[in-house]
Amino acid sequence: MNQITEFRTGNSIRLGFKEGSSDNFIGVENGSFVIDQDLSKKYEWVITLNKDLSFCFKSKTAGCYLGVDQQCLNVVLNNNPHNFKVLWRSNGKISLMSHMHCKQTNINGKEGPLIGFNSDGYLIGNADIDNCIQWDIHPAKLPSPPSNAAKLLSNYNKHLEMWRGSFSLVQKPTKRVKAELATTFSYPNANIKKWVMILPAPPSPTQTQTILSARYDLYDCRGVNMIAQGTMINTHAHYIFRAVAENPPPDATKTVISKCIIEAQLSSIKLTKGPAQAPVAPLPDHVKRYHMLETPKMNYKDPVFKEWLNTHHLHPMLLSDGSYEPILCYAYRVFMFIKVHFNYIYPVDDGRKATDSILTRSTDCGGFSILFSSVMRAHGIPSKLMFGHWAQSGIQYHVKGEFYVNGLGWVPFDMAAGVGDNHEPFTYNFGQDTGEFITLHFDDDIKDIHTTIHNTNQRIDWGQLPCFWIHGEGPFTNLKFESDWKVV
Repeated sequence: MNQITEFRTGNSIRLGFKEGSSDNFIGVENGSFVIDQDLSKKYEWVITLNKDLSFCFKSKTAGCYLGVDQQCLNVVLNNNPHNFKVLWRSNGKISLMSHMHCKQTNINGKEGPLIGFNSDGYLIGNADIDNCIQWDIHPAKLPSPPSNAAKLLSNYNKHLEMWRGSFSLVQKPTKRVKAELATTFSYPNANIKKWVMILPAPPSPTQTQTILSARYDLYDCRGVNMIAQGTMINTHAHYIFRAVAENPPPDATKTVISKCIIEAQLSSIKLTKGPAQAPVAPLPDHVKRYHMLETPKMNYKDPVFKEWLNTHHLHPMLLSDGSYEPILCYAYRVFMFIKVHFNYIYPVDDGRKATDSILTRSTDCGGFSILFSSVMRAHGIPSKLMFGHWAQSGIQYHVKGEFYVNGLGWVPFDMAAGVGDNHEPFTYNFGQDTGEFITLHFDDDIKDIHTTIHNTNQRIDWGQLPCFWIHGEGPFTNLKFESDWKVV
């Protein structure tokens, strides 16, 4: 049986195919292909996954690569990598097509040459879809027993048992909090003549928070005297606070401190089986459209992302009665797929686009939320990211989200926390929000920011911490940027 989870960079596999009742494997010996039932290392291939989602196959013992010649007539061994497009078949097997020559014609004159055998039993590179080799993927090492999460991922009947029927979202107040985000900005060698600070204004009311008051102001280097009061402005689809200090006093030309103070009533949300307690108003069309948009990070229209969805069958499943699995069922399956197949790691660079995460199969809370929401939006399901801070002191910033189900409302998810959850059936972070979080803004791509310094409007990816622009005399070196988040 094919193991999609084994198809990752660095893993060793065997490419096998059936001949009668026997499993045959393709390998390399003395610079030539060999086909046998042998399980030695000469029949192992090391996988490399490329950015375009093509694959290379390198012989474990010979060090050469599987390839095809320029005319796609022959399957050859190359010293340099040759990229293959992997076509996943409905029976779980794969076919291999040269990525470089995918537009060339096959033996029947149609586009798409694949690896197969000719009538004499020789390997060729231009077989058609009906006569190509359908390879089985065998891990070089016996896989460890599947985890409970992996077993549940493939138990579709259990998914239906869990998520078919009526549900409601139950809201309960949790606590009232007062939070302060104090941030120090310092250029010790400069003479700043204009400071411009921005911070998103927290949305309210939402199902998890009601903002009682919020302000964002700029203070001198001691944090005592206010030098600029923040005002709220609209930037395309986000409201933000902007504080502008022009010609600041002498004690604010090198160092300033901004303070955001938020008072909020927080609430928990729990997805509960049973009829809704009250009718749920439909989502307005303009809101629905906004939360289905592609963004720079949620780049779900990218062909690479679409191919990834197809490869892993991450579409709503057609059931035996002719209907499709319920949205809750589908979203849970996507949630479990990401949990099983991805790892939590803080990206070393700005690698949080959906297409970045599917390549590395690892990301952080922002990347996980972006990935899950991208899958939802790709299928016409509104989904939003929630950027903010945990309602406890410390630099506790985080990203999670919600997706929308007609007749039910916004269903919460925390994909990053779900990856680390070891308690079956792994629903503590799916359909539940504990009401311990302050959201500063929805979704990435805060744009059309008028800084009063630039001639053109600016944009930022997100804003859990303040962003700033300055005008003055340098050198602009040795920047000090420190934030402190306190909650009482």
